Amino acid sequence: MLFVLAALACNDAPEGLSVSLSPEAPSTLEDLELDIQVSDPNEQQVTLEIQWTRDGDAVPELDGETLVPADQTAKGELWEASVVASDGELTAGPVSDSVEIGNTEPVLSGITITPQAPTVLSSLQVSFEQQDIDGEELSAEVLWFVDEVEVASGLALPPGNAEKGQTVRAQVTLSDSEASVSDSAEVVVVNTPPGPPTILLTPETSVSVGESDLHCQVISEGLDVDQDVQDFEFRWTVNGSEWTGAVGTTVFAQDTLPVAELVGGQLWTCSVRGDDGEDVSPWVDSAQVEVLNCIELSESIVATDSGCNSEPSDYAWQDDRVRAYNYDPTDISGWMKFDLSALPSDAEVLSASVSLYEEWGGTSGSPELVFVESSDDAWTRETMTGAYPARGAQISGTTTVFFIDDWNTFELDTSLWDWASDVASGTATLGIDNVNNSYSYVYFHGSDIESQAPTLDLTYLSCR
Repeated sequence: MLFVLAALACNDAPEGLSVSLSPEAPSTLEDLELDIQVSDPNEQQVTLEIQWTRDGDAVPELDGETLVPADQTAKGELWEASVVASDGELTAGPVSDSVEIGNTEPVLSGITITPQAPTVLSSLQVSFEQQDIDGEELSAEVLWFVDEVEVASGLALPPGNAEKGQTVRAQVTLSDSEASVSDSAEVVVVNTPPGPPTILLTPETSVSVGESDLHCQVISEGLDVDQDVQDFEFRWTVNGSEWTGAVGTTVFAQDTLPVAELVGGQLWTCSVRGDDGEDVSPWVDSAQVEVLNCIELSESIVATDSGCNSEPSDYAWQDDRVRAYNYDPTDISGWMKFDLSALPSDAEVLSASVSLYEEWGGTSGSPELVFVESSDDAWTRETMTGAYPARGAQISGTTTVFFIDDWNTFELDTSLWDWASDVASGTATLGIDNVNNSYSYVYFHGSDIESQAPTLDLTYLSCR
């Protein structure tokens, strides 16, 4: 018994017990690790009793553990580890250490500016992902910089703040109650394509074979918000197919189709797009231009009716004469009606003359004959009155010399005669008038005797 007591008296308790929790200022993203230092002077095996508390409350599921997983902790919690060391007979401790779980910075990621390739017309939007491990409410501040000069704040940057080639950066700052994190994303403002130009193909609707080149004109450039200098690209289409033949230059390369390439029956279109050196506008198509085969034709048209009237005396003559008579106050005009319905609707009158057969056997006085026109076409010899048909514009020069008992031919001035209206209506009413106010006259046969009836000779152009 004395031997046992002696053995017990020689045992010493474990010594140097120390404990340390790390990290010293942990966040909820970090595990808590317990470091224990102890030794036994008798080199006996030492066992450790580890107990954890959270805010003073025991956490028995962690007893004996030297690590507390991060997902077990939360901001503001006070964690304490208490350790007792034992060699089986004697103990040391308890010794403890504690740490408070601190704030975790917000997590900011995925900052994106849309569109990724903006133009000066783009409204920019910034988006990002945010998270707070501690579950705190976060606040975000967005600042916009153009070439590192602050220009705006907020989630959107309206157009008008940056020009082509400038760098736009969105800086996002995310904050909780204690910490902030910042990051940014940037884009470069790219070129804005020009808008479609305004064009005109001339001649505008039709052109005759051999008449002229076709010129595709740029009337105005399309809007280029970057104010770039533009060039223009041209392409030609004939009868719906792309033209690969000869083209020429008037202002821009390939803007002209030579007249030598025009063939009757073709339908031509030009298309143009603007080019600012980086991008192109949409193609713009002109109206179609038709190539016409034009033929010069002649037509002799015999008058279908004739008569005379005098507006001052309100009288009409229904005999077969065409008078140019003046005896103040009587001024008699002779009228002839010609049927133009056989002319093609596109007839372009190049020259015109009227042949009249002198009927009286001589003239009286010194008549001065001119031709006039009238827009009144519904008259007949039986229905005409002194005022109907009404005298219109003079359409010839003055004639004072006449062939007696023979044909007299008078040239009409086609620049004065509204022949286009008469061709469209299918009827021409032409008259003769004596502009010498003194007593004078000249008479011609009317329409009754076909061989001596007034005749209208036309030379005209018809294009098909």
